[in-house]
Order: sequence, then C-alpha cells, then structure tokens
Amino acid sequence: MSQDKYLLFSYQYFNKIVLGFLILSRSPAPNRENEMSQKQLDIFATDYESANYTKTSQDALATIKPKIKTKRQQVYEFVKSKASTNYEISDELEIPLSSVCARVRELQVLNLLEDSGKRRETKYGKQAIVWQKIACEYSGIVRDAFTKKGHDAWSCDILPTESKGNHYQGDVLEYLDKGWDLMIAHPPCTHLAVSGARWFTEGKKPWSLQTEALDFVRKLLNAPIDKIALENPVSVISTKIRKPNQIIQPFEYGHDVTKKTCLWLKNLPNLKPTKIVKPDIVLVNGKKMSRMHYESFKLPSKERSKVRSKFYTGIAEAMADQWGDL
Repeated sequence: MSQDKYLLFSYQYFNKIVLGFLILSRSPAPNRENEMSQKQLDIFATDYESANYTKTSQDALATIKPKIKTKRQQVYEFVKSKASTNYEISDELEIPLSSVCARVRELQVLNLLEDSGKRRETKYGKQAIVWQKIACEYSGIVRDAFTKKGHDAWSCDILPTESKGNHYQGDVLEYLDKGWDLMIAHPPCTHLAVSGARWFTEGKKPWSLQTEALDFVRKLLNAPIDKIALENPVSVISTKIRKPNQIIQPFEYGHDVTKKTCLWLKNLPNLKPTKIVKPDIVLVNGKKMSRMHYESFKLPSKERSKVRSKFYTGIAEAMADQWGDL
C-alpha cells in the first residue's frame, strides 16, 4: 500500500498530539517505595554526598567531585557530536577504555545511545561497534520507520516534532477524520496504568483524571480509520473498555528489556516477534526487574519518565514491515 496515509500521534499528559501513526508519550507512575529506598541522582548530576561524615570521607569527595559528572556526560556529548567506537572515545577523551565501556553500557541501558549497525577496525585489528545517539525519543520513531518503507507517514503533537519529518502540531482529535489508512496510538499511561491505581484509591488523585483518560482512549479506538493499533502498558483499559488483542515484549524485537506492552487492534493481525534476545535482568531486594527499569530509578522524575516511555525501534520496524502493506 505504497503512499498510504498514516497518522502517528503523540500525547503529552492530556495535550493531544497526532502522528501518522499514533505515538503518544507516556509518563509512567513511579514506584514511590522503591524511589525512597534508592538514591535519586540526575544522570549527569554532581550533588553526591560523602559515604559518611568523617573528615577523610568528605576530603575524598571534595577531591573527586569535579570529576564525578564528567565521565558519563563527556562520553554522551562526544558521541552526540560524532558516532564513535569505545576505543575512539577512550583515545579522544583520554579516559581508560574500561571506564568508557562502563559509561557506554549505562547510556545504552538508559536508551541514550544505540548500536549504529556499523563496525570500524581498531588499531589492534578488532572490529568495534560504532555507537550513536538515539535520534528521537517519541513520535519520530514509528513515523520514520514507515517513511523509510515509502509510506506517507505523519506525526502529530501540540509540541514541535523532536526529529525532522512530516508533522502536524495541534490536537490529535482534530486530525482523525483526514482520510488516514492506519493509526498507531500511544495514549499516556499516567492515569491508566495499573501500577498507579493506588493513587486513586488512596484519594491522592481525583477519579476524574482516570475518567478523562479512558474517554480519550475510547475516542481513539472509535476513530473513523480502517486500521488502528493502540499501545499501552498493563492498564485499566483492559477492565474498563476491553482486553488487549496481544501483549508483546521489547526483548521479542531485539531489545534486552522486559516491559509488558499491550496492543488493542482493529483490522490488524497480531505483531510477530522478529528477534528474540535474552532480557537483561537484575535482582533487587529479591525481586527481578529489567536493568533499564532499575537504572532509571537513579534519574530525576522528568528524565525517568522520558527513558521509560521511549518507544523501541525494533517494535516500530516490525509494525512498518508487517502492517505497512496490508
């Protein structure tokens, strides 16, 4: 279905956004209990405290504090400016290779760097991965996957697009009747996720927020578009509207992350796994969780939600490959 029209839309909190495929940014409800039990550190912050209050500990912190921030940040800024291998980063920044490897892994887990697919020979004759910055975090990922396949894909958001491409800036509900062939929607899970239900039952959030969120989902599912996919984590959509057609995981599409992702489909087949990999799991207080989820606890709330809500390129590419020509 070459040059079919696709609407991608993104949604920031309750600000509607449209995209040729619906890609809504989400703000997952954080686990407050875990937050309180761990240091909440900005990915590039320097406001660390010494391990204890002895003069030796404080003097040691004063000595290394100017360097704490720079390693991870320097690596990130360097790769942002130029896709590079660990060896090139180490040589240019004069940081030990072992430290560079650790910082790159952290940035990869946090979805800030990715394997470009390219390899360069090192001075030791080895083939090394060329790392690059993740090009876009939200609406551009699915749009770009379909665009690369030759489709007329658009994103929509009340905010400007974060990556170059076809984009409507405005309320997604105003663009649903423009003759789209397919829409992929990612409504925010802030007021829908089961993990945040207690904020309503404990009276910390008004139930009207969840009601509004569900009304918005119904409008998307009932849009006058032939093919629709709506994506969300495990949420009250399942009990308040209907159960999802399918539940997928990022590790089924080449990403070593566990994150149950529900799909509500209209006139679309279930998405087939494309590359099953072993998920990167850590054990925290006797509980298993994805390393990405665990590492994100170290970020401030705004950065944490951004990392967790990122849409995975492997899933976007599977959508474009399997749904693009229906």
